[in-house]
This record gives sequence, C-alpha cells and structure tokens, in this order.
Amino acid sequence: MSNEEAAALTAVRKTWDEQLQGHIAPARLATGVIRDSKLRHRLNEAMNLLEVWDSVLVYAVHGQSPAWVLHRVIAHAVDCVGAWQREEPLPDPNDAFTEARKSLASKQDEWEAIAEAEEEERQRRCAQRTSAAGPPQSPAE
Repeated sequence: MSNEEAAALTAVRKTWDEQLQGHIAPARLATGVIRDSKLRHRLNEAMNLLEVWDSVLVYAVHGQSPAWVLHRVIAHAVDCVGAWQREEPLPDPNDAFTEARKSLASKQDEWEAIAEAEEEERQRRCAQRTSAAGPPQSPAE
C-alpha cells in the first residue's frame, strides 16, 4: 500500500468515525432517559463499544471485518430495545458483542498497565533528579 493510499484510507476512517460519533451522542442522550436499568446498562455498553471501535475492537475481529463487528453490536442493541418494547427479557449478547466486551476489557487492562508503568518511570526519574542534586543545603552553608 502506497503512502497516498494509506493517507486516503486514514481520511476515510476518520470521516466515518466522525459520522459515527455524531450518531452516538443523540443515542446516548436517548438512552439516559430509559427507566429500565438493565436495558439502559446494555445500551450504554453498546455506546461505549461504538465510541472506541477503532482502537479497541482489534481483539474482537478474529478474521471478521470491523464493520461486521459493529453491525453485530448494533444489532444486539436493537434486539434489546425490541425485547424491552415487547416486555420480554433482554436477549443474551451475541458472539460479536461478547467478544467486543472482552476486547474492551483487555484494552482497558493494557491502558492501565501502561499508565502504571509511566507513573513508575516518572517517579524513578524524579528520584534520580533528587539524588543527583545531592542533599538539601541549609541557608548558613
């Protein structure tokens, strides 16, 4: 793939993501007024997965396209709303929704480990600077 093709693909993904985010915001507002806590929670999970699709769903794809995973996540959310409207129990998450959940959890664990490592490195550097400066000198010296 040439640099131009990669740049074009990146631009298309960015545009698509901006459009998706534009749809998620009103959906999240609508979800917030749903009184059924189980449905609200499941729909919020779906919104969370959709918001981070590009950086998180890498583990959920398993040979499928990201679009397929997104389609299945959305299909599950729609199935949940339908069941709620029919006053039926919420359906079990489909395989793509379950894998997307696991992918998000794995990425969150990675991000937490990175943040901890960065904090440890920051503290190590701070300790090095402090020890390199030597002991504090009193004003009389």
